[in-house]
Amino acid sequence: MSTATLETFENLQTSLCLAFHSVKMRKEPRKESGLAIGTDSSYP
Repeated sequence: MSTATLETFENLQTSLCLAFHSVKMRKEPRKESGLAIGTDSSYP
C-alpha cells in the first residue's frame, strides 16, 4: 500500500468519525449510546 493511499484511508476514517459524531450530537443529549442510530427512523 502506498503512502498516498494510506493517508487517503486515514482521512476517510476521520471524516466518517466526524460525521458520526455530528449526527450523534443532533440527537437527544440523553441518548449517549449508539442506540440513537438504531432509532433514527422514529425521527420525522
